Amino acid sequence: RRPAFELVVREYVNCLSDVTFNSHAKVTDIGFNKQQPAAVSGVHVQGAGGDEFLTADVVIDASGRSGALAQMLTEHGVNLAADQRDSGVWYFTRHYRLKNGQEYPKFLGLPGAQFADFTSGAFPADNGYLTVTLQVYREDTALVATIKDPDHFQLICERIQSVAQWVDAARCEPVSKVFGFGQMDSFWRKTVVDGEPQILNYFFVGDSGLRSNPKYGRGCTWSTLAAHDLAELLAADLTPQIRAIRYEQSLEERFRADWLTMRNIDRASERDFACAVNLQRANLKQRIQQYLRFLVEDAMLLEPALFREIWTGYNGFTNMDAWSRKPANLARVARAWLQRGVFGDIVRSQRGRLPRATMTRQ
Repeated sequence: RRPAFELVVREYVNCLSDVTFNSHAKVTDIGFNKQQPAAVSGVHVQGAGGDEFLTADVVIDASGRSGALAQMLTEHGVNLAADQRDSGVWYFTRHYRLKNGQEYPKFLGLPGAQFADFTSGAFPADNGYLTVTLQVYREDTALVATIKDPDHFQLICERIQSVAQWVDAARCEPVSKVFGFGQMDSFWRKTVVDGEPQILNYFFVGDSGLRSNPKYGRGCTWSTLAAHDLAELLAADLTPQIRAIRYEQSLEERFRADWLTMRNIDRASERDFACAVNLQRANLKQRIQQYLRFLVEDAMLLEPALFREIWTGYNGFTNMDAWSRKPANLARVARAWLQRGVFGDIVRSQRGRLPRATMTRQ
């Protein structure tokens, strides 16, 4: 689980002789020389000993999606560019624990399923724990109204074939309430606008500057890669202006193509949802695109090589759409389509669910 990973990283950093943690200090403002472009000189902090100003050659903002430091810069007149789009989804998660003598279920592909109106997933963790997550759309008021209730959450999971075995009362028991979280957006903040740095010696790393819908699992990966790129630039003999420009260029080269692909996937998923719950009618092009998307998902169950190809991109080792440019993968999709009659039971076992009305009933 991520908290365990973050704890290990923090303990490692805490052992470094040239690092000091000041966990109880709160940044209240940013100090900088108001030249053109402005150059950061440190941060104002409020801590146990009162207010003080910490001078700094460089300030790195890794305060996450809820960080307020960018707003401070904007209030001081710094022109930051931002591209943001809300994906319109909420996540609801519950933790479970295996009972004595029980094991995680066997599964094909991923332990979960994507439907037009919501997505489900089960994820094994450490020490016999697991989580089950349902991703639903904010506009799906019928489902949102009931999913926070633990009993109804359990009922929904039991009616999704690929997840039911994970929440089977004979196998495991719930150990938490249903947690919900939102603000699932795609976001890109830039400190270089039209080729000109707007602020020097200030860098965004992680969700504070660049993020996607968390369902793509890019947060830790992108943050780590960006941090390594920034570390190399800080170690090099470069001017602040060149350093700012090259850092933004490295983010663009590494992440932009996949970030745009993810945004397009979110758009397509939202259209599927809107059509599934009769908020809009799909035209012929949209129906064909939806059919092809679900055909590929079914093919991933029947073609292990295709599954690996797609998830190599999904996990960031190649571009997300690289698999679609290989003729062999398109042939695998076609083969799966031809075999759908023979292996239909396999697909139905992973995609099966009861009608939507039974999911939202109180």
